Amino acid sequence: PQFPGIIQPQRRKLSQPRAASKSSSISRAFAVNKQNRIALATYGSLRMPVRIVHSKQNARLKELRRALAHPPRSASGDAAQVAGIEGPNLLKEALRAGLKIEMVFVAEGFEGLLAEIALPAEIDVLQLPRELLDSALTTEAPQPVAALVALPAWTFSNLLNHPNFA
Repeated sequence: PQFPGIIQPQRRKLSQPRAASKSSSISRAFAVNKQNRIALATYGSLRMPVRIVHSKQNARLKELRRALAHPPRSASGDAAQVAGIEGPNLLKEALRAGLKIEMVFVAEGFEGLLAEIALPAEIDVLQLPRELLDSALTTEAPQPVAALVALPAWTFSNLLNHPNFA
């Protein structure tokens, strides 16, 4: 469907030369994607573009399974660690706390739950069949929204200087 204000990616005509570099084409694609997200949110249709996944072998879905089954105990080490969260309320709280959301997962038919959440445009959203998302979640009654959240690098001095403890 065509929406007013949405920029369509430009297809290269056969007579046109290829893009000068891969990075310039990536930055153009990112700009078009960001403009599409703004336009879609403005006109009230889809909140943002989503990637549709139908495979249990998807790397991000495997990462969600791993993060939920074996949550990291601390944010130590060089590798960025992520924790899995489940449910729209926890997602809202994580955003409110200023945590970095790596990826959001939503079950097909429940995209409307994301409309209530002010997700930043740079967050990727994966849409999955409900059964596939349920198989990755560890609760008895899985919710249709989950996310991967980067663990903050807290230190003891961060806690002592926190405004709630002053």
